[in-house]
This record gives sequence, C-alpha cells and structure tokens, in this order.
Amino acid sequence: MKHFAIAFLGLLLLGGGALYPWGSATHFYIDEQLAMKSVGLKFNAGYGGMAPDAFNYLFSSPFLENLYVATHYQFQPVWDKAGNRIAQALAYGFITHNDAWGADYTAHHAGITQGTAEGYVIAKAQALLALAPLPPELPLSQAQALSLYHEFVETAVNVLMKRADPRIGEKIAFAALRRNPQFPSLLVEAFAGEFAAYFGGPAEASQAILAVEEEFRRISVLMGQVLCQEEADAVQLLAEQ
Repeated sequence: MKHFAIAFLGLLLLGGGALYPWGSATHFYIDEQLAMKSVGLKFNAGYGGMAPDAFNYLFSSPFLENLYVATHYQFQPVWDKAGNRIAQALAYGFITHNDAWGADYTAHHAGITQGTAEGYVIAKAQALLALAPLPPELPLSQAQALSLYHEFVETAVNVLMKRADPRIGEKIAFAALRRNPQFPSLLVEAFAGEFAAYFGGPAEASQAILAVEEEFRRISVLMGQVLCQEEADAVQLLAEQ
C-alpha cells in the first residue's frame, strides 16, 4: 500500500487530478457485454468505450475541462457521423461512456448499488480515505486526497475486471492494436469544429485529435499488457503508470 500511494501521489503532484471515473478495463468490460455478437464489433465497441478519456491526459492544456465536457457530454455527433456498422460499433461504445446518463454517471453522480447520492467511485474514495487516511505530513488538501483515492478505487475496479475476465488485458491490447482505422477520422468529423477554438483553428484541431487518439491507442495497448500480468504484478504496474 505504501508504494502504491507514493506512486499515485507522484502522479497527482506532477499534474494529475482530473477525474477519471471508471477505468479503461471497466468501460471495455461493460461494452463487450452490451455489444453485438461479432468479436470484431465487440472489440471496436470496447475500444470506443475507452476513448472518451483520451483527452484527459492533456494536463498542460488550459482547455482540459472543455475537452472533458465535449467528449463526456456532447457525444451525439460521434453517433451522427458514424456511417456504417463498424463506425457505429465504435460510436456505440463512445456514447455508452458518457457522464450525462452513461457508465460514468454511475461513477460520479448516482451509483446503482452504492453511492446513490454521489456516484460509486466517489463514495468508495470517501470511505477509503476515512478508513485509511494519508499521513498528516503529506502536503495534500482534502480535495487532493480525495482525488488520489479516486485513482485508487479506479485501479482496484480495473483489477476486479481482470478477476471477472482473466483475458481482459489481452482483449484490450488486441482491440487497441486492431481498432478500425475509421475511428480517428470519425473523431475529427465529430469534434474538429468545436475544438478549433482550443487548438488554433480547424486544421490544427484535426491534427491534435489524430495525435491524441494515436497516443491513447498506445496507452491502451500498454494498459492491456499490464492487465495480462499476474494480479500482484498488475497492481504494482498500474500504480507505477
């Protein structure tokens, strides 16, 4: 637990702190259960379900909150621009992730089994912080401590997803490697116009979206590889990411 906390504390102080409701493995697991019977469509839906968090890693951007709102609340254009079955599978996953009524809503706002007033992940983070508070010498506010414990809970649920499906890491890595090449263009069509104000123009926004999606794809492959490890090793590696 000590090394786990130190690793996440470092992440927080180096620029973390944005809300990451459910982890990638949770979103992938949900969409694989909900999506079509075809393995290819399931995996594309799973990758699409992880992708709204792609822009959460742009910690240096002054528009981080705007990007979050767009991908988590203004998601309809992704579905509207999906012109065929594969694109619709990707878009289906993307919109199930949302924070308005989708999977993230249960994490942040109204949990189904617990955290009905504030969301499952937030309720669990508060309970964990009360049960095992950080040492008083650590220079963290209450809000920062809750954000840190939010990360603990998300990682723990990712590990639970590995228990529910021991092959989920393999599936995530494969889905990221083989995600349909239509997806980056779908995101550009859906968001480049709105993101132009954040990146300096439509062309710059298009290039930024393509770069962010490619980096998220790489991160997703690494996440999948981590979840392929034995559980104890996976927990350590997730803490160090």
